[in-house]
Amino acid sequence: MRRIQPQRTRITYGDDAAVGKWPWQVQLTLAGSNSFVCGGTLVGGQFVVTAAHCLEPFNFQIHKNDIAVLQLKSYEDNDYINSACLPGADTEFGTNSHCFVTGWGNTENGTQPDFLQDARVALIPDSACLSNVSYGSRFYQEEMICAGYWDGKVDTCQGDSGGPLVCAREDNRWYLTGVTSWGDGCGIARKPGISARVTNYIDWIKSIMNNTYGTILDRMNGKTRV
Repeated sequence: MRRIQPQRTRITYGDDAAVGKWPWQVQLTLAGSNSFVCGGTLVGGQFVVTAAHCLEPFNFQIHKNDIAVLQLKSYEDNDYINSACLPGADTEFGTNSHCFVTGWGNTENGTQPDFLQDARVALIPDSACLSNVSYGSRFYQEEMICAGYWDGKVDTCQGDSGGPLVCAREDNRWYLTGVTSWGDGCGIARKPGISARVTNYIDWIKSIMNNTYGTILDRMNGKTRV
């Protein structure tokens, strides 16, 4: 892959994540180097969900359907490596959901963190992101989800592209809700981060997983529900 020139590069006002807290967080690097490109989310045992713009051919102007699925050559499940749950197509995540974003982008002071960063975010109503003071017609509510805070500050940026927006549900499991995609600036009021809405693509994601790796979902020993 060619190197991506980030337009947005940080989770702002996040915290150092505890070791093993987010065991599905994936870091994508350039082959043959340690150059960081994007984030991703481990799902279904041997697959990574990330943003399509993190892969060739790169296109930062098209934001619809910004989602991709990769298959790993090998995978080892342990206390520090585990999959995020996948929601159903009809799963709803309300604005009061308990959600987090994670990534290795630079912090608000412009320095790259030594540790994975996490930040709690709110799911912003579609109507707010559709308003003219926000993203207007650039926000496609079926394909996208807004997360952050209406007043700004806590946010994701392109250094975190492809990484997870996860939300907890009543069963105390974390579900992949969004895939960090794009946004105007970083931490700007009325411009929350935009993620690909996973429920809109879940049938497509599962079809790839099932067609590519057969019965892997039956061998998860109940650790991850899909």
